[in-house]
Amino acid sequence: MWDASLPALGHVLMAGLPQPDLDALLAQAPFPRYTPYTLTTREELSAAVRTAHSQGWALASEQIELGVCGFAVPVPDEHGRVTAALTVSVNLARHTEEEIIERFLESLQEVARQLQAACTTS
Repeated sequence: MWDASLPALGHVLMAGLPQPDLDALLAQAPFPRYTPYTLTTREELSAAVRTAHSQGWALASEQIELGVCGFAVPVPDEHGRVTAALTVSVNLARHTEEEIIERFLESLQEVARQLQAACTTS
């Protein structure tokens, strides 16, 4: 079941799902609202998942707690299926969304590649 308390992480994980599985999750909308920015409808979540899929990462600003931004990248398995994700939570009083992407994207993607490689050779 979708956990609205993990939006960035959830968006990249859902972006890796087969369409029927994604549709089944999104059919459970509406979801609880934690802040004015929480995505609660099927349409909002679907758009966020499409964006995460096309970008290869997700940023979820203030969706669970005001002032906090979640940022996540997928970790694919050896077959390219998304089986995990890496995420960080950042205080928006210290970083803009643009700074979060600039500061964390490459590092998270590198760790994701290392995890994928380690799991492939195991």
